[in-house]
Amino acid sequence: MAHRAGYVAALNAAELEKRYVARHVIYLLGTDDTNPDHPALDKSCMAETQGPYRYARGKSYVAAMRARDGGTPNHIQWDVQGVGHDGNKMFTAACGLAALFDMGGCH
Repeated sequence: MAHRAGYVAALNAAELEKRYVARHVIYLLGTDDTNPDHPALDKSCMAETQGPYRYARGKSYVAAMRARDGGTPNHIQWDVQGVGHDGNKMFTAACGLAALFDMGGCH
């Protein structure tokens, strides 16, 4: 936040947060992204308090956003069944394609 560029530099943190909360956001969470020993997984103390692996951390984040003041009515969580930490599989799965191309819900 200290070295913001472009349009975000003109807005304060509260305004950026307000805009983010108001946007339509889909959180795609891979149900198999559950390896607590993945080499690219953040193992810092702060990260570990969010959960032992990415799927748990994603669920925690979505829950925290829903619990915040006013909630996030425009934010949705879609679980992408059988996908781990793999961007190609995530975005070519039915849920990923639906999110990218505004094709309705995740089935």
